[in-house]
Amino acid sequence: MDKVESLDRYKELLAETKEKCGRRLVTNSYMFLDEIRRYIDLGRLYYEKLENGIVFYSDEESHYRCYFHADLSGGTKRDKKIEKKDKLLLTQLLYRNERTAKESEMASWLEEVGFILKDTMDYIVEDRTANKKKIEPLVKHILRLLDESHLTFRTLLPNEVEQLLEFQKNIDCIPYYQLSYHSPEEYGEAIRDGRLEGVLDLNGNLCAAHYFDAENGRIGGWYAIKKEYQKTYGIVMLFNYSAMKYAEENNIGEEYGWVMRGNKESVKYHKKSGWIWEGRVMEEWFLERR
Repeated sequence: MDKVESLDRYKELLAETKEKCGRRLVTNSYMFLDEIRRYIDLGRLYYEKLENGIVFYSDEESHYRCYFHADLSGGTKRDKKIEKKDKLLLTQLLYRNERTAKESEMASWLEEVGFILKDTMDYIVEDRTANKKKIEPLVKHILRLLDESHLTFRTLLPNEVEQLLEFQKNIDCIPYYQLSYHSPEEYGEAIRDGRLEGVLDLNGNLCAAHYFDAENGRIGGWYAIKKEYQKTYGIVMLFNYSAMKYAEENNIGEEYGWVMRGNKESVKYHKKSGWIWEGRVMEEWFLERR
């Protein structure tokens, strides 16, 4: 793999691939230009030329996420490989409701070069009015429960970023490959903006954490709660309410998330809490490390 040194170089590589493959090119890339620029600025975007196209890799610390632009027409597809790397490779297929012929072709190619379908996820958006009506009356009760247990809900402090990074490494309620990389500086910016919060015990240890971003008119992110605090205090609702308030105060129209179909508890919670299954589907495919 070679590092992409600039946005101009990224555009140049893509233009070369498009010129070579023309209309036969298919891609699973969904990154916005700002996101591509971010990974380049972080020094975490790489590329690898294939005989039939190009693959870009974002380095997420624990794994690589890969985005391919490839010609899958004709010939033996097994010759058009994405090789194993020193970390797990994750690639994703996005579509609405069900695969088209194009997505089926990409899925077939991924299988042929060694990828395994791991998870299928649904895109959900919040019905803010319905959700607020259910959660708002419970917020004071949840905060009182936390206080009685000597737990504090608040925005994290800049000197707690290192603890957050360690907490993130040990999250067991979210598969590690579903967490994108964020630098300490980016988390520091989120703290200043009120987008990184947690529940802490008397000793200042994180019991739960919630990060969200606000880009392209949408709010999305992740939360994680230690197992012993997951079902007792309603922390998920508190995090949800916090993001909802941020969206209202900053005129952000949509809060979204992805729910694994196999996570029955999460599916049940989000349906009960007023989230809407919007129709977009994401498949997550793995290629194990070498």
